[in-house]
This record gives sequence, structure tokens and C-alpha cells, in this order.
Amino acid sequence: MPAPVRQATSPGTSAFAMSGSSKASATSISISNTFAAMAAWYGENMAGAMQQVTALTGPQLLTPLVFFGHSQAAFLYLLLTYNHSVHHRGQLSTYIRPAGGRVPCIYGSSADTPFTNT
Repeated sequence: MPAPVRQATSPGTSAFAMSGSSKASATSISISNTFAAMAAWYGENMAGAMQQVTALTGPQLLTPLVFFGHSQAAFLYLLLTYNHSVHHRGQLSTYIRPAGGRVPCIYGSSADTPFTNT
């Protein structure tokens, strides 16, 4: 039987939902208004989420999931999540310079920050 689909309450829970883990329904985040708190939350939760994603089997990745009335293989939702994250990263980098900040090197050098391979 396919893993139950649960509503994810944070970026890290989609892997739990696809694997059928009970952690999906119990995981939640508190809204923070500081960049430091958001970065800390991401740092604390993304490693575990990535472990869950890399542990998914082929059949789990091919399991059809229904999301807003559309049924697609689970791996396509992972791809959608990745592309959506890249889109918003680009959006933020577009807003940084007009706000007076320096654009970091995200995908290589930027006009403000040279790329360093460290």
C-alpha cells in the first residue's frame, strides 16, 4: 500500500510524508522574524530531511502522490520543491542590491562577490 500523504508543515517534512513516517504530522516550525533564527532552523532541520530523501527507495520515489488534485510521482514533487527554492533564491538575490546589500556568489561569481572554491 502506498505511503499515506500528509500535509507538510515545513520544507523538511516532505521526505517524511513520502516515506510514510509518523514524524510528518508532528513536525512543525514556529514563525520567526529574524534571519538568524530562520537560518538556525534550516541548519538544524535540513540535514535530517536530506537523509530521509536519500534513503527513499525507487518504489517510494515512483509512488503517485495527490497534491491539489494533481497526481504525480513523488520524485516530481521533490524536483518541483527544488526548482521553487531556486526561483526564490534568485528572487531574493534580485532584491538585495536595490536594498543596498551585496549579492553573494550563489551559483558562481556575482558583481559584488567573486566566486571562491573553498
